[in-house]
Amino acid sequence: LELLQRGIDLSQGPVQASQVCGVWTDIQTRLDRSMRVMVSQAAPVVTQLGPRQLSHLARHFETKNEAWDKEWLQGSAAERLERRTEKTLERYQSFYGDLTAAQTALIKTQVSQSPWQPEWGRQERLRREQELLTALRKLAQSDMPQEQAEAELWRVWQRWFMPPSEADRVVMQKMSQQACDNLTQLHNTTSPEQRLRAARTLRAYVRDIKDLIKP
Repeated sequence: LELLQRGIDLSQGPVQASQVCGVWTDIQTRLDRSMRVMVSQAAPVVTQLGPRQLSHLARHFETKNEAWDKEWLQGSAAERLERRTEKTLERYQSFYGDLTAAQTALIKTQVSQSPWQPEWGRQERLRREQELLTALRKLAQSDMPQEQAEAELWRVWQRWFMPPSEADRVVMQKMSQQACDNLTQLHNTTSPEQRLRAARTLRAYVRDIKDLIKP
């Protein structure tokens, strides 16, 4: 809730990329805290998984990957770029409402300059899935103490955003910085009405969360 309130406050005026990145850093910190709890709860369950359950998970990944490939890898480079641009426009429109022609042009330029490419995205997706499956199989086949099992799962989570390859880490760092820069550039072009729409959207998130955590 605190982060959403910060977002509401920031949305009412011009922002700097450092402010946007600061919010994202805080989100990652909170995600780490939540994942620590989830890992401690999941470890005893994971060690009890059987071969059939792990095979089912692997097939689930394969099915999801086929759908992902159709969405992001199908067609020519121009067609794939167009789909990525449309998805990005939809996300911003759901937040700010209707965009101007200049804002649409800005977003198209930002997407075309992104270091993210579908082939790289698929490679990273497969890496994460394989690392998770490898860890789960290792835990399921051993009598590992819970503390050690938690450490194995935590390593998988840490590598989710920190690939083993230095080249891939550089890509992720560039993507993170560009995301902050892109949102800053777009937000600073928005009108008072668009910023009001963004604030209303964030307030709706706050209300939804409060409703969920009501006793």
